[in-house]
Amino acid sequence: MSSNTAAWIVGEKVKPLEVKTAPYTSPGDNEILVKNAAVAVNPVDWILQELAIFPLKYPTILGSDVAGEVVEVGKSVTKFKKGDRVLGLANWHASHHDSEAGFQLYTILQPVFTSSIPADLSFDRACVLPLCLATAAAGLYQDESLHLRYPSLDPQPTNKSLLIWGGASSVGSNAIQLAVASGYEVLTAASAKNFEYVKKLGASQVFDYNQPNVIDDIIATLDAKANVGIFDAVSANGAVEACLEISSKAQNDVFVATVRPPPKDHPSGVQAQVVYASNIKDNNVGKAIFEDFLPQALADGKYVAAPDPYVVGTGLDLAWHSRLSVTASPHRREGPLHLSHPKWPASTFSELAMAPLTGAQIIARSLRGLGVTVIFGIVGIPVVEIAEEAINLGVKFIGFRNEQAAGYAASVYGYLTGRPGVCLVVGGPGILHAVPGIGNSSVNAFPFLLLAGSSETHLTTKGAFQELDAISFLTPHTKLALRPMSHDAVPEAIKNAYRTAWYGRPGPSFIDLPADIIQGTLSSSADLPSTSPLPTPPKPSANELTLFKVAQLLKTARSPLIVIGKGAAYARASASITSLISQVRIPFLPTPMGKGVLPDSHPLNTASARSTALKEADVVLLLGARLNWILHFGSPPKWNPRAKFIQIDIDPHTLGSNAADPALAIHGDLATVIPQLQSHLSTWHYNPDSSPYTSHLFAAKERNLATAAKKASDTTLPMTYSAALSAIERTLHALSPPEDGSIVYVSEGANTMDISRSIFPVSHPRLRLDAGTHATMGVGMGYAIAAHIAYNGLGTQLGEAAVGVGGVDGGESRKKNKKIVCIEGDSAFGFSAMEVETMARYGMDVLIFVINNGGVYHGDADDVSSWNELQQSTLSSSNQGKGEESKGLRSTSLSFGTEYENLASMVGGLGISARTVGEVEDATREGWG
Repeated sequence: MSSNTAAWIVGEKVKPLEVKTAPYTSPGDNEILVKNAAVAVNPVDWILQELAIFPLKYPTILGSDVAGEVVEVGKSVTKFKKGDRVLGLANWHASHHDSEAGFQLYTILQPVFTSSIPADLSFDRACVLPLCLATAAAGLYQDESLHLRYPSLDPQPTNKSLLIWGGASSVGSNAIQLAVASGYEVLTAASAKNFEYVKKLGASQVFDYNQPNVIDDIIATLDAKANVGIFDAVSANGAVEACLEISSKAQNDVFVATVRPPPKDHPSGVQAQVVYASNIKDNNVGKAIFEDFLPQALADGKYVAAPDPYVVGTGLDLAWHSRLSVTASPHRREGPLHLSHPKWPASTFSELAMAPLTGAQIIARSLRGLGVTVIFGIVGIPVVEIAEEAINLGVKFIGFRNEQAAGYAASVYGYLTGRPGVCLVVGGPGILHAVPGIGNSSVNAFPFLLLAGSSETHLTTKGAFQELDAISFLTPHTKLALRPMSHDAVPEAIKNAYRTAWYGRPGPSFIDLPADIIQGTLSSSADLPSTSPLPTPPKPSANELTLFKVAQLLKTARSPLIVIGKGAAYARASASITSLISQVRIPFLPTPMGKGVLPDSHPLNTASARSTALKEADVVLLLGARLNWILHFGSPPKWNPRAKFIQIDIDPHTLGSNAADPALAIHGDLATVIPQLQSHLSTWHYNPDSSPYTSHLFAAKERNLATAAKKASDTTLPMTYSAALSAIERTLHALSPPEDGSIVYVSEGANTMDISRSIFPVSHPRLRLDAGTHATMGVGMGYAIAAHIAYNGLGTQLGEAAVGVGGVDGGESRKKNKKIVCIEGDSAFGFSAMEVETMARYGMDVLIFVINNGGVYHGDADDVSSWNELQQSTLSSSNQGKGEESKGLRSTSLSFGTEYENLASMVGGLGISARTVGEVEDATREGWG
């Protein structure tokens, strides 16, 4: 059984709290157990310690706000599972059970007070929400309080207003967002310094409560509106009295909800009611907020964790070695709030803020502040300290066996999640090994941030340990390469590199981190800049004149074709493209990683008639695709020599390249530009039913599908590619149909990848990964690991379920775990085969098929005796160097019959050898589990 540790308050007003063991409690029937990664200090916590305003049975544990991972669930719990990332309201103040308190490593939570959180929301940001959110919800939605309409992801205006006093407070920050999401206009009172803050949260009008005439101004405004009530979110410094006065003087009676009991002598006729967060457990409000609204609102970016956290340290005390990040909330306050942190003796927030920080801590905090939740890499001196500090802050570190695979994983993680993947390596050889990840990111336009250690700055040019001038080396190959020269420059450097990798055309950025920066200490962190999640990149729209010209050209086309590239999948443009295709009825061709933006089963998909489509198309609309070698540069003889190409791309540098016409090029974000184009096309649509072009396409499709079916039925031995791959496809899709979107395919190896592309259909974007624009072999295992983390988290043991990726489009998350299936050529598999151990170490459920033909492209023999003869001939010197063709092994040869399945057995997995179609089908079912 796991051990638990807690910060105990052992008596009334006793300080400090005592950090010691606590019972480890398994969840009851309708409870969940969470391992806390971050907890927040709410004002009620220090008030209970300092003032003892409520009777408590000592010793006990305080703490209401937690965020972490689910480790156990009760048998009646269905909406959470082990490994989910969650925030939750610790309900100890209502249940009086220490197991339900927050200031400990493991906390029992009630599902009604628990919400899933997206992968890009760090635990320290998430943990500021629960109590403040629940309190705001209690005031806004309960029948006995303001009884407002519940929030929605698509709120419809009510044409009614609500006054929130103290909108910049922690409760007020949540009340504003909830009320706006419910369709109400929000007026709020706040200090002048917080005007812009509350407006960003959604307030339409702000009053400075320090102005002497503020009450009269608010009354005049309320009297001109249909007002539904007043919510006092602070109840301090005269707030509740002001709200009661406004209610008593307004033309219409308005109800006042407050967070502290109103005074007994409040104005007669005014209805006022104190609200308590715990009360929403016993009505529908808790479910409406924590289950029905918050998870998707956070994933879609329609609700933000506010106010910003003020991170004061790690551990239940400064010396405790647990991986518990302690966060103080609120960061923005209405007036001065000086409090002693309940976990450290006589420590104030200002003292904690000025505590020394190591460079490694600054780096880890900067990454976490940006929303980084996972780092890929291999550690060594001096970067191991960064990885350890990141782990202490709740960031997952995935340790690989080779930096090359780690770089590939981080780069494709950026593609899958839509945010930069982060890789951490040592200097010198670590950087050299990670360069393939930089190349992969650059050529495929995947957002990727590489961090690497380096030798001490004062040892430059002296032959220091693993010394390499990485900035000069990588500047030509990255969007930005920089080295912060001081500790206080680190946060801004990391933010700039992260932003540069992400904004515009995605690509790689690099930060060089000298050992003296990593291992050194900043004496005071009081003025250290902090980082916070960046807004999503700007989405440029298109020039209307160019759109008009393009629309006219499409309308005159006799044989139009739309090509969908992986840029469309990255742009989360599936919904827009689906709408466009449905309207204009133009045949489309997906590139290998553009598959799934529309389902492969779509009747206008021409992938099975690719050659015919290219030869006959006269107007081609390229959506996130480039005219490179994959599309034969847009040139004859593969393409119609008279074809005109319209290109829409986020990267202006690629517009008009090769056969594309610069006059028809559109710079913009696909999800933004396509609706614009649809508007110009109006009601026009192509008529495929009466076109000779589409008749040719459909005839070619029928011929090619018949040929493929014939190849799939080949029963010769050894098995052909088509027979083996078709057997896998039939079995997998019987287990999980493509429309479910529950399988991610990773494919590499020349013949294996090319042939499997047409055999395995997908119906959703970003579910097929292959060697990409660089035709890079060796990406498979790294890609599989990244896909598993992006879609499923770390697995059944350590899972961190990602939300918001892999759905039909960016706004639709598919929370069901996905099976990662690798279709590997034996040569390609060999590049990174040892990463099978990485998968096993992190409990990843990955199904790997190695198509073993004993060679690159093809093997030299069909049986072991023939191969042995070739090997002996090679080892013999008798036929070497005679100017004639050798009878031995060729340059493409690999060992015959290598038992790759034993790699799985070696690390505790399942390894199976299959040599017939029937054995392949059986092995697939068994491997599926």
